Amino acid sequence: MRFLFFFCITLMLSGGSLLVALTMSRPWPLYAVGFGIWILFFLWLSKEDRERSRRREREEMFDEWLRSQTRGGRRY
Repeated sequence: MRFLFFFCITLMLSGGSLLVALTMSRPWPLYAVGFGIWILFFLWLSKEDRERSRRREREEMFDEWLRSQTRGGRRY
Protein backbone atom coordinates (compact mmCIF):
# COMPACT_ATOMS: atom_id res chain seq x y z
CA MET A 1 0.00 0.00 0.00
CA ARG A 2 2.85 2.35 0.86
CA PHE A 3 4.56 1.47 -2.40
CA LEU A 4 1.45 2.39 -4.37
CA PHE A 5 1.10 5.69 -2.50
CA PHE A 6 4.72 6.70 -3.14
CA PHE A 7 4.51 5.55 -6.74
CA CYS A 8 1.42 7.71 -7.38
CA ILE A 9 3.03 10.73 -5.70
CA THR A 10 6.17 10.21 -7.80
CA LEU A 11 4.12 9.98 -10.98
CA MET A 12 2.18 13.15 -10.23
CA LEU A 13 5.17 15.24 -9.20
CA SER A 14 7.47 14.16 -11.99
CA GLY A 15 4.72 14.30 -14.61
CA GLY A 16 3.74 17.78 -13.49
CA SER A 17 7.30 19.07 -13.55
CA LEU A 18 7.95 17.56 -16.98
CA LEU A 19 4.73 19.04 -18.40
CA VAL A 20 5.57 22.48 -17.01
CA ALA A 21 9.06 22.14 -18.45
CA LEU A 22 7.55 21.88 -21.92
CA THR A 23 6.19 25.41 -21.65
CA MET A 24 9.35 27.09 -20.34
CA SER A 25 12.11 28.69 -22.35
CA ARG A 26 14.79 27.04 -20.14
CA PRO A 27 13.34 23.71 -19.03
CA TRP A 28 16.52 22.06 -17.72
CA PRO A 29 15.93 22.71 -14.00
CA LEU A 30 12.48 21.15 -14.18
CA TYR A 31 13.83 18.20 -16.15
CA ALA A 32 16.33 17.72 -13.31
CA VAL A 33 13.50 17.87 -10.76
CA GLY A 34 11.38 15.39 -12.73
CA PHE A 35 14.15 12.83 -13.08
CA GLY A 36 15.47 13.52 -9.58
CA ILE A 37 12.13 12.52 -8.11
CA TRP A 38 12.43 9.16 -9.87
CA ILE A 39 15.96 8.71 -8.53
CA LEU A 40 14.71 9.38 -4.99
CA PHE A 41 11.88 6.89 -5.52
CA PHE A 42 14.27 4.14 -6.63
CA LEU A 43 16.62 4.87 -3.72
CA TRP A 44 13.69 4.55 -1.31
CA LEU A 45 12.64 1.32 -3.01
CA SER A 46 16.10 -0.23 -2.68
CA LYS A 47 16.29 0.82 0.98
CA GLU A 48 12.96 -0.89 1.68
CA ASP A 49 14.21 -4.04 -0.04
CA ARG A 50 17.43 -4.07 2.02
CA GLU A 51 15.48 -3.63 5.27
CA ARG A 52 13.08 -6.41 4.30
CA SER A 53 15.92 -8.83 3.54
CA ARG A 54 17.70 -7.97 6.82
CA ARG A 55 14.48 -8.56 8.76
CA ARG A 56 13.94 -11.89 6.97
CA GLU A 57 17.52 -12.97 7.71
CA ARG A 58 17.15 -12.01 11.39
CA GLU A 59 13.91 -13.99 11.65
CA GLU A 60 15.52 -17.04 10.03
CA MET A 61 18.42 -16.87 12.49
CA PHE A 62 15.98 -16.59 15.40
CA ASP A 63 13.95 -19.56 14.13
CA GLU A 64 17.13 -21.58 13.80
CA TRP A 65 18.13 -20.69 17.36
CA LEU A 66 14.67 -21.65 18.65
CA ARG A 67 14.90 -25.00 16.87
CA SER A 68 18.27 -25.66 18.52
CA GLN A 69 16.76 -24.83 21.93
CA THR A 70 13.82 -27.20 21.50
CA ARG A 71 16.21 -30.03 20.62
CA GLY A 72 18.01 -29.51 23.90
CA GLY A 73 21.25 -28.54 22.21
CA ARG A 74 21.55 -31.94 20.52
CA ARG A 75 22.57 -31.95 16.89
CA TYR A 76 20.94 -34.64 14.77
